[in-house]
Amino acid sequence: MIQVSPVILLILTASIIMVLSYKIQEVKIMENTSESLVTVEELCEELMIGRNAAYSLLASNQIKGFRIGRIWKIPRESIRQYIQKQSKM
Repeated sequence: MIQVSPVILLILTASIIMVLSYKIQEVKIMENTSESLVTVEELCEELMIGRNAAYSLLASNQIKGFRIGRIWKIPRESIRQYIQKQSKM
C-alpha cells in the first residue's frame, strides 16, 4: 500500500475543489448568457401577446432588442423594465 502524506492529500483536495468550483462558475456563466436573451416567440409567451404586438413593441423601442440577420434577440432585462414601467401607470 502506498502511503501519502496528509499535506499532499490536502493539496490534492484543494486543487480538485478549485477545479470543480471553476467549472461550476463556467457553467453558470454559459447558462446566464443563453437565458438572458429571448426570441420574439418567447417574448410573446412571457407577455401573453401576439406576434404583431411584440413586433410593435420592438419597433417603437418600448422593449429594446436587436436583430441578428432576421432574428430578433431581446434581453430579459428589457422585458423586466417594460413590465415595471407598465405596472407603475
